[in-house]
Amino acid sequence: MKQEENDFDIENALENIREGAIQVWIKNCYVAFDTVLVEGIDTDDAGERAEILTALRKVLALFEVKEEYEKCQKLSWILECEFPGYDTTPDRNHIESLGIY
Repeated sequence: MKQEENDFDIENALENIREGAIQVWIKNCYVAFDTVLVEGIDTDDAGERAEILTALRKVLALFEVKEEYEKCQKLSWILECEFPGYDTTPDRNHIESLGIY
């Protein structure tokens, strides 16, 4: 096998792994949304709350791109209630870095 063919196989395999990881992440965004709707955000730990806010801003951006506006509205309301005074806008940079449009 030529070096170029081997490089292509590696690049193709890496792209397939990347795409699979993105699909798992998307699935987990929906699970996180459902969990927050059912259980709420039940922690007083500042570090955990910061991580939750960061994650949910990414979820919000995904829903925005997927045009799931009802989910956006619900999640935006939850973020604004749970994190007053914090940036609760969608993290569009994360979505762009994943190549999800």
